[in-house]
Amino acid sequence: ETRGDGEVGEDVTHNVIQFVNVPLTMPYKGELIVDGEAIIDRSSFDVINQDGQYKNQRNLVSGTVRQLDSKIVAYRKVKFIAWKLYSFTDPIVDQDSGEIYSAKSYFSRLWILKNLGFQVVPSLVVRFCLDPRRELSWKESSDAITGECAKFGYPIDGLVGTFDDVAYGESLGNTNHHPKCSMAFKFYQERNETTLL
Repeated sequence: ETRGDGEVGEDVTHNVIQFVNVPLTMPYKGELIVDGEAIIDRSSFDVINQDGQYKNQRNLVSGTVRQLDSKIVAYRKVKFIAWKLYSFTDPIVDQDSGEIYSAKSYFSRLWILKNLGFQVVPSLVVRFCLDPRRELSWKESSDAITGECAKFGYPIDGLVGTFDDVAYGESLGNTNHHPKCSMAFKFYQERNETTLL
């Protein structure tokens, strides 16, 4: 479903099965609740938008996932990028080793989603500390992630930092707007100079 108003969204299942990278089968029979975002990458957008009809990738994909005609979704090559495994009902088992995956950390959950066939958001484990010589700075981390997104043609407007320990993060609770374990860092909008004649 779409985000909607934060409580009620639109059912877009008929379109999600047309996304080019959503796994239609996987080696898991329980219920998974996965959060992520539908995107149209830069190269697909450039093909679709040759006449300059659409302002940007984000607006195009927002309208596309709500189309009644699923052929439009397939033509526009919409992708799903997973960024969170909220919950699951059964243990998730490695098909090769038979071991049960640990899902205690945020990044292990991304790894689980990747192994179930989802494309996951580019991410880094960053440990912030007071000595900038010992760890990546925020700027270096930000540059690394935005560079990865640019390689894939992902449109992004910011980054989200979160605690890796899922139980600790959940223990912090939520505001009316967002979980307290995460913080969003939004980028400034691109600005260009022009001369008005």
